Amino acid sequence: TRSILITSTTAFVFSPFFPRLTAAFANVPYYVLFHFQVWRLLLAGMCADSVLSLVFGALLFYKYGLMLEQERGSLLFLHSCITKTVLINGLICAASLGLGLFH
Repeated sequence: TRSILITSTTAFVFSPFFPRLTAAFANVPYYVLFHFQVWRLLLAGMCADSVLSLVFGALLFYKYGLMLEQERGSLLFLHSCITKTVLINGLICAASLGLGLFH
């Protein structure tokens, strides 16, 4: 839990210095679906676009993530986080394709 929070906070702090790198992490359905940049499905979970989203995400993740990690173990918790991140971002891409947001 701490490692994920530290990584997310570090990525947010350094994002103004590396804007192209931050843009490469974001989940942009067009690039995922038509340019096959599938790493965006996983790395988008590490991106926060504002201080408010970083703080709320960190608080929720710390509260529930710590509890789940202690209950299930670190490896199963990591697997669960990765699976849910990829699944949610994949559903966003599928929904944008289904809604016809691309011409």
